[in-house]
Amino acid sequence: MTGYGYPPRDRIALLAALASPFLVALALVPFRTDLSNTNAAVAGDHGDGR
Repeated sequence: MTGYGYPPRDRIALLAALASPFLVALALVPFRTDLSNTNAAVAGDHGDGR
């Protein structure tokens, strides 16, 4: 049974819905800033020796 009874439009929509978040994240990787501030906040490092 080909496509499990779903029309091609629905299969394309499902594939796009699953793939688009990963493609957007991949496109944004070059614009990512340094995560040192995020890592410091998670680790509780206040940067003042406390």
